[in-house]
Parts: sequence; structure tokens; C-alpha cells
Amino acid sequence: MPNLGNDQFCFTEQAFSLEVEPRLPAPPLPGLAEAPAEPTPEGSFEKHWLKTLAHVLTEEIQELYSSEKMLGAIAPQIADAASGKILRAFSEHDTEQNREHLNRLAQIQQMLGLAADGRVCLSMEGMILGLQETVQENRRGRDLDERLVGVLHRIKHFEVSTYCGARDFAQLLGLEPVVILLQKTLDEELAMETRLANYLEMIIASSGESKWR
Repeated sequence: MPNLGNDQFCFTEQAFSLEVEPRLPAPPLPGLAEAPAEPTPEGSFEKHWLKTLAHVLTEEIQELYSSEKMLGAIAPQIADAASGKILRAFSEHDTEQNREHLNRLAQIQQMLGLAADGRVCLSMEGMILGLQETVQENRRGRDLDERLVGVLHRIKHFEVSTYCGARDFAQLLGLEPVVILLQKTLDEELAMETRLANYLEMIIASSGESKWR
């Protein structure tokens, strides 16, 4: 990642292009409310579009931070509930990665002048409730592990798609250092999603015949 030193990012109001202003705190990303209601002949359409995109990126970053915080809080419960060594190892590894992901998102928020707790990710909140219900409603053992792997794989798929979207928005806005941080986390989430998918296939292969015949 490029060395940013004390520089901070901000969007200039005149051209809405990315510039670096040394030793000045970055203002928050412009939101949709600041964009003109209607594009004007003076070339404001691009400015309107970029401000709208910046607003979307703001929400994506804040919701990702919210998601990672919720996952970090429930991860120890999943590790305790898991009976299989593989699933427990996945949970412990994911807990370690979660800390790194939160640190990267905090860096991005600092770069862009965003509030740390600006939004709650309602989609992740629903999936976390599903995880908690799965733990509470099933006896510990193989059956619980199977159900947990399914829910965790769904969560990873959601995280991958969300990080991918945020990376693409940052790319369109020319925020290359932000893109680098998001891509690093995205690569890790993709690797974990693949491992969970392979583990799920292994479980299905070993138990499917006896359950469905």
C-alpha cells in the first residue's frame, strides 16, 4: 500500500476529483443530499453521479464495519458450539481475520473522514440472528456442525459480494489506496468461502446417502 504519511483524502467541490491536502483532516464524503436535484447543462451530471456514488460507498464501508463487528462478537460462540475440529479451526481462523478486516476498514474510514458507527447492516443482523437460533435449537454434534457450515457459507457469500461492490465503487472514484485495502480483505474472504464450500461438499458426500435414501 502506498505510504500516505500525514496526507488525507478529500473531494474538491469544484471538480469533484480526488486530491491530497497535506496535514488537513479529511471532510466526510459528500452525500446524495448535496447533489443537485436535476442535472444541469453546465456539466453537473457527472458531479451528481459521482456524489451519488460517494454516498453509496459511504454506506457500504459503514455497513461492512458493522458486519465485521457483529461477526467478531458471535465468533467465539460458534467456536464453542462446534464439535468438529475442522469447523472449530475455521471459526478460530476467521476470528483472527476479523480483527484484521476491522483494522483495514478503520483505516479506510480515517482516510475518507467517515464516522465509525454510521450505519447498522440489517442484512448481517438477520443472518447473525439465524446463527444464534441454529446454536440454540440444535443439539451439539454433527447435525449442529452441518447446519452451522451452511449458515456460515451463506454469510461468507454475502461478505464477498459486499466487499466486491465496495471495491468497485472505490475504483470508479479513483480511490486506489482504498481499493488495495478492500481487495486484500476480499481475497481472504474468497479463500474462506471456498474452504467452507469444500467442507460443506465433504459433509454432504459423507452423510447424504444415509439421509436421503
